[in-house]
Amino acid sequence: MVLVGGDHRYRPCRNFADGQAHFVLAPEDYARAEGEGEVMAVVHSHPNAAPEPSEADRVMMARWGLPWLILNVPVGHWRLWYPDGWCAGINRHEVANERVVHRRANHPR
Repeated sequence: MVLVGGDHRYRPCRNFADGQAHFVLAPEDYARAEGEGEVMAVVHSHPNAAPEPSEADRVMMARWGLPWLILNVPVGHWRLWYPDGWCAGINRHEVANERVVHRRANHPR
């Protein structure tokens, strides 16, 4: 999803992954979307599952720092998820608390 001139526009990117278990965005498609405007969210589908992020989704969402709109197209369900600092094998509250402490330690006031 790209913000172009105040409008949100869907820009599809090809999936280079084998199968449907995960996805790998075509770099040139993503670059083209970035060239049009600000990338606001990643949109992807879970064709055979609920629109809940997998562990891999949560790791990548945190890495990219972008919301993910996950769709289950056959059922028509969707949900927008926001990155929350979650990391595989680490309690997300510990990560969030570490970020708060780090910010306070570096805060100029």
